[in-house]
Amino acid sequence: MAAVSPEEQPSPEEQLGYLISSKTYDNGDGTYSVEKIYTKHSPAFYSTELYGTDEFTKVKEDKLNTGSLLVSYQITATFDWDTRTKKVKVYNQKGELTYNQGGDITNEKTGVSGNNTSKATAKYSFTRTTNLGFSKNYSVSVSCNYKGTDS
Repeated sequence: MAAVSPEEQPSPEEQLGYLISSKTYDNGDGTYSVEKIYTKHSPAFYSTELYGTDEFTKVKEDKLNTGSLLVSYQITATFDWDTRTKKVKVYNQKGELTYNQGGDITNEKTGVSGNNTSKATAKYSFTRTTNLGFSKNYSVSVSCNYKGTDS
C-alpha cells in the first residue's frame, strides 16, 4: 500500500467531519468564544433518514478580545437516533483539552444525559486556574435529537 502524501492527508478539521454550524459570542469578561459543530453521517442517514448513527463533535475556543487563544477543547460522541421510536442513544463520548495557554487544569469530567429519550447530550467540563490564581469553569456539550439533528 502506498504512503499518503502530506498534500492528500485530511486537515484536522476535515477529520472531524462536515462543518454544520459556527457561532461566535461575547462572554462579557474581555473574552469571546467560537463554537463549531461537525458531523459524520452514517450511510443510513442518506438512504432512509428514518434512523442512523452519527458522530457529532463540538469544538470550542475561548479567546481574549485581542484574538489570543486561551483554551481550545472539544467533545465528540456517537448518537444512534430513530424517528420511529422517537429516541436517541449516546455513547463513545470523549472530551479533550486541545490547547491551554497556561495554568493548571483540574476537575476534568466527561458525561452523558438523556439516553433513550428524545434528546441525548454529551458534555466535557474542566476548571482552569491561571498562574495568577484566577479560576474559571469551562464546558462544552453536544446534543442530538431523535431526528438525527444537533440541537
